[in-house]
Amino acid sequence: MEDIKTESVYCLVVDIIKSTQRIMSYSTAVRDSFNIVLSKVLSPFIKNLNLEDSIIKFTGDGWVISISDPGKTINLSCLAVLLKNKFNSEIEKLTSIKFEQKWDLRFGLAYGNDIRIEFNGQNDFVGDSIRRATRISTLCHPNEIITDYTIYSAILREFETEQINIDRRIKEFNINKIEEDIRFIFSVKEPKISKLRNSHIMLYLFDQLGIVTETELIINRTKSEADNQDLSIEEKGNIDQTSIYLSTIGRNKDSEIIDKKLKKVGYKRPVIYWNKKINILSNYESAKSVLDEMKAAGIQPNEVTYSTLMNKVDNYESAKSVLDEMKAAGIQPNEVTFNTLMNKVDNYESAKSVLDEMKAAGIQPNLLTYCTLFSKDINNYTIEDVHKWYLSETYNPSSALEPLIKRVFCEKRFQDAYYLILNYPHLESARKIVTRHLALSLSMYDCFKGKDFYEKNIDYALGIAYFDIGKSNKAIKHLKSALLHAVAKKRSEHIKNLLKEIELKSHQST
Repeated sequence: MEDIKTESVYCLVVDIIKSTQRIMSYSTAVRDSFNIVLSKVLSPFIKNLNLEDSIIKFTGDGWVISISDPGKTINLSCLAVLLKNKFNSEIEKLTSIKFEQKWDLRFGLAYGNDIRIEFNGQNDFVGDSIRRATRISTLCHPNEIITDYTIYSAILREFETEQINIDRRIKEFNINKIEEDIRFIFSVKEPKISKLRNSHIMLYLFDQLGIVTETELIINRTKSEADNQDLSIEEKGNIDQTSIYLSTIGRNKDSEIIDKKLKKVGYKRPVIYWNKKINILSNYESAKSVLDEMKAAGIQPNEVTYSTLMNKVDNYESAKSVLDEMKAAGIQPNEVTFNTLMNKVDNYESAKSVLDEMKAAGIQPNLLTYCTLFSKDINNYTIEDVHKWYLSETYNPSSALEPLIKRVFCEKRFQDAYYLILNYPHLESARKIVTRHLALSLSMYDCFKGKDFYEKNIDYALGIAYFDIGKSNKAIKHLKSALLHAVAKKRSEHIKNLLKEIELKSHQST
């Protein structure tokens, strides 16, 4: 048996208390606006707290954010503090809706040994961290952040904390049982000034919270320490990150002072910091000036530099110019570069040309590549020709067709949409469409009678449709028939799992 490898994972569970119950009392327009904003509200905090390598899952009533870098427990804790303090104002700003009652949140922070898995082309963690963080969040008062002992130990220099009597909380919330590995928990209070190691993260936190005294204290301490000959590379790097952040909020004089002092002690920004600075900037011209400054400092850009720069332009021609400059510098583009380039084209044909160029360069397309390709306008191509071509590709995950199904259905190209839905009825986009438009779906399925793929897929499609709307007897009939004809292993396993779920629900109801 292959050894199962675990890794240390640090998890933040955010629960928007009774959000589903509350939002149902609003109009459809308000609900839609609220749900769209929930998908966006985290992004600026994630970016500025350097948590872009985290794994984020939306749970319907909040998020699960997981990281495997122990050096980012401070970042994760700062995210919790910012959401606690700014969630309501950000929601109102992004929706332009003044909610009569404030939204309350709960936050659980915990460590665990997890297994990294890949599901539908995306990384995920399963194991103790999410379980522990979720359980801890159930012990929270509204707008409270509670952490386990491991994360408490990592953040005690940056945050005021208070140990919680867990037995009292269990009794207060009438909880029957808490696992034995959750015995010491701590409430996270106010942030405080500590050391230079996390100065840039704490500066961002204090600045966002509008705490002027601590903001100025960090800036002054950073300026005074920047030319200290005894600083480690890590400390210099953190000071440099502070300088970068200061330049983005208009504190250019302070940033220049820090930069001069760092140069005095022989510090050269590694490429990763230049890349982050380019990433933070909002427009191409500013980002290009940083690239020029980077070259003048004798730092060689890499593929990340150019891919990030390419993302700042607003058209294909400009993006292609960045790619040409990258090649001229002797730097080979990677899948990120070509995916970014593909984002800049308007139609399927142009995107396909980028894909051909990518493959000619010996770079394997990934799930994002095909998702981007299929998000483009395919008006000049028949859906069957596109599908047949895709099946001929060496790598052709079905999940990449999700954006194509959504697009053609929204364009009311129902023949095209249901051709794909009938071939891939298990995809999330297909299931949502069929569930919401059952009568249309059943009539559209009939349009494909006589086609080979109809016979292969119709029982599977109907079985899933009836399963999703809760008609168990009809679902069982079609799923059992589909199982007899299933060739692919994944399809067989999916059908068996659906049948088991129907059986389990039947037992529970009796």
